[in-house]
Amino acid sequence: MKPADDPTIDYKALVQRGYDRCADAYQEARENEAGPELDFLAKRLEDGATVLDVGCGTGVPYTRALAQRFTVTGVDSSSEMIKRARANVPNGRLIHGDIMSVEFSPSSFNGAVAFYSVFHLPREEHPEMFRRIYDWLKPGGYLLCTLARSREAAYTEDDFFV
Repeated sequence: MKPADDPTIDYKALVQRGYDRCADAYQEARENEAGPELDFLAKRLEDGATVLDVGCGTGVPYTRALAQRFTVTGVDSSSEMIKRARANVPNGRLIHGDIMSVEFSPSSFNGAVAFYSVFHLPREEHPEMFRRIYDWLKPGGYLLCTLARSREAAYTEDDFFV
């Protein structure tokens, strides 16, 4: 692991290229069924509710599981991940883009998920990202996401999913 502290490197582009390169291995590692972590959201939303998946990756397992009951929109910055997500979740709306630059109308979603994706954004963008998601959620909407338990310095890995 190397510290991610070089101001000349575009770390968002680095993450995007990294996921483009490891898409096959990533999908293979995630082909299992979604676990019970989605139950929290599934118990609170009606069938057909709208759900945003931030950093949907290849669409497995979470986006695919969500799409079985809900109207799902997934966003991912990796073109290879979105390509696979479109094949894995044909009834989903899958968008290739940075969550910080996509636009949705206010109150567009009943719920949002962000599994293992928030840490890929620079920390200084986190408050704005959460504000955007809040604006996109309908009143009483839910956000289910994974966050770090402790603060650690940003880093990169040369062998991520290879």
